Amino acid sequence: MKVHIVRWRLQFGLALTLPITRRRAVILSRKWPIPEKTRKHEMCHTRQIERWGVPGYWARHIWARIVTRNFYAANHPVETECYAAEDQ
Repeated sequence: MKVHIVRWRLQFGLALTLPITRRRAVILSRKWPIPEKTRKHEMCHTRQIERWGVPGYWARHIWARIVTRNFYAANHPVETECYAAEDQ
């Protein structure tokens, strides 16, 4: 997958992964260079895009936020997988 990392002034969170196609994604990061833990977390999301495709990725992430009623959805499997990746 081709990943572009862009510095961006986010109003929330530290970084955000946006799928463009199944083979391309953009990571928007508030900090530059991107912190190692954050990079690992966002790269986990790029693997999710490859595994589920763009529609599947969006559907799972939107559903996680609905179910948890929280923007970060930290206790939902789509995010816990990536929080675990930070420590590897």
